[in-house]
Amino acid sequence: MLVLLRVALAVLAIACAYFVFHTGDLGAKAVWQGRLSGGPPGGGGGTVQQLFTPGG
Repeated sequence: MLVLLRVALAVLAIACAYFVFHTGDLGAKAVWQGRLSGGPPGGGGGTVQQLFTPGG
């Protein structure tokens, strides 16, 4: 039973590391592609809207 818990913990740790890396990579790509540059003056939901619009 203890071996099974250790294996599960190792698998979860690897999955967690992958998701942390993937999230950071997506954030970096969004910044470098200009998707998080601010949006239109005066608001309008620019940054979030740019992330989720097709081709935006």
